[in-house]
Amino acid sequence: MISIGFFSLAVIPVSSVELVIDDMNEITDWTNSGGASPLKLSSTDNQKTHSFYLEKLDIKSDWARYTKKLKTGQNYSNYEKVSYSVYIPDSEVVKQISTWFGEKERWDTGFIHYQTQIKNGWNYITHNMFMFTPVDARLKTWEKIKFISFEITTYLPTQTFEGILIRDLRLINQKDTIFQLKTSSLAIWNDRPFFPIGFYSVSSDVKEDEWIELSQSGFNLITCAESHYFNQLVCENGDTSKWIEFLDQAHRHGLKVAVQLSTGQWIPTAHVWWALDLNPDEVVYQNLRRIGRSQEDARYCADRDRNILYLHTIVDALKEHPALFCWESLDEISQYKIPVEGLLEGISLLKRLDPKHDIWLNHPPSVIDPRWLQHYGCAADIVSLDIYPIPKVFGYGNLPNKEINSVGQYTDLLHKSLTDGQSAWMVLQAYRFNDDEFSHLPQENLRRFPTYHEIRFMTYQAITHGTKGIMYFLYLRRPTLPPAHTYVNTPFTPEFWNTMESIGRELKTLYPVLITENYHRLEVNSDHVSYLLKRVGDLTWLIAVNEQNEPSEVTFRLAQSITKLDIMFEDRSVIFDSNSFTDKFAGYDVHIYHLVLNQGSDDSY
Repeated sequence: MISIGFFSLAVIPVSSVELVIDDMNEITDWTNSGGASPLKLSSTDNQKTHSFYLEKLDIKSDWARYTKKLKTGQNYSNYEKVSYSVYIPDSEVVKQISTWFGEKERWDTGFIHYQTQIKNGWNYITHNMFMFTPVDARLKTWEKIKFISFEITTYLPTQTFEGILIRDLRLINQKDTIFQLKTSSLAIWNDRPFFPIGFYSVSSDVKEDEWIELSQSGFNLITCAESHYFNQLVCENGDTSKWIEFLDQAHRHGLKVAVQLSTGQWIPTAHVWWALDLNPDEVVYQNLRRIGRSQEDARYCADRDRNILYLHTIVDALKEHPALFCWESLDEISQYKIPVEGLLEGISLLKRLDPKHDIWLNHPPSVIDPRWLQHYGCAADIVSLDIYPIPKVFGYGNLPNKEINSVGQYTDLLHKSLTDGQSAWMVLQAYRFNDDEFSHLPQENLRRFPTYHEIRFMTYQAITHGTKGIMYFLYLRRPTLPPAHTYVNTPFTPEFWNTMESIGRELKTLYPVLITENYHRLEVNSDHVSYLLKRVGDLTWLIAVNEQNEPSEVTFRLAQSITKLDIMFEDRSVIFDSNSFTDKFAGYDVHIYHLVLNQGSDDSY
């Protein structure tokens, strides 16, 4: 048994904006789950704290969670941070410390996670009051929250463990920021605006005819399916030849490449980590253990010196290559809750090594608080968010809406997280979920590729909601082998490639519209239609999307009179009358109109 003995506590001043929600004098009302032994608590009167006794049970679980409900009935909407003191004799036992807000299931409300390394001895912890909170979770939502619980999750030791003490859980600092929709900027290439129409995970083993079809179909940006393996070669012996060969192939076919940065050793299960995470090795190790990586894997990946050497080597080799468009951080970093300071240091180093190329960071749909997205994405030039809503029964993403029209909501969410000058892209579904994904759900007739109608709707809904780039996950025309990470995925059917080829050609036709920054308004008699109205030269383009899965008849009224109207990509016409026209939309339908307007008319809408 590890004895905690007696410790003296520093006095922590309470400011006028602090609220002590629990001084932790009470040791009752704790519950346990996981592999926890029956809860045993003892108080230490002169410290006004309590200690846990943890004992591993003879079951498969190697973790224990202890939860205490705190004060209820107050309004917590005016507070931004939480703080507390905790004494921990052995920091490797602690997996995470969390604070949950809300009256329902915890994943429906809010989550706070510590962002400071836990060390042996006394820790004074302060961390931000956000994560997995609802969109717009400021006043209206937070004022409804009357319940808080405090959780400690531990790895269970092989022997009895005694030791965690907590005191003075406080909310501090008033909020003063309301997150609103912001305008995304276009990415720039050679001093000209660039709208990516791209694919993740193109293999270096792609055949010549596939390269040609990919380029001619309008796609202009790709990532590499073998990136982890190529990066392993860079880490082990400074070999960048595979990367250069891939970029050479892309350049010959007029394609740009986003180079994904990772370090470690490529294996199908692990040993790969974020090259831009320059936190101290012990911090990286603890975070990897917290998210479930093994001790061996965590120790291997926690190597700051290797990360720095890798960044110097790969940037020096590739930064002048004509196919390099941007650097991408390893995917979905915001859901792993690493201390952001290390990421900001890594981005700063990358910018010093290559100030010319943008840095791209992609978010997962599990993080739905714009504050948290901005917390990680603030230093990137390009931010994106992926959402794969098909089939809806899988419930992908944490917004309540699981239909395909959630794409517009996730696009709006991403825009709320932007800082000035950032470009916002959306990553959309172009693959079939694997059998091991959502394996607890029925297998038959659920996993499928999106239809042409679904892909077209998701693409144009994202565009009418302001995305400045579309990337599709993923590209796979035929089976691949390791080290391509797509070896586990189902190749496209011929019909699905025809769908993607058709969408790519549409976007290629509309490219001058997509890179034009002028926006105009019109009157629409429906709240369920999103639209984009732009002028390119003397021509006007209108992209209109029916965002409900019900047919609708929609009237559009422009500020100028119409002299000509064509419907793009459809073999039909519509009658117009002066400055308005009416058209029919099926559920989740998209129409694209090409108009000539009387330039002498008023333009006041």
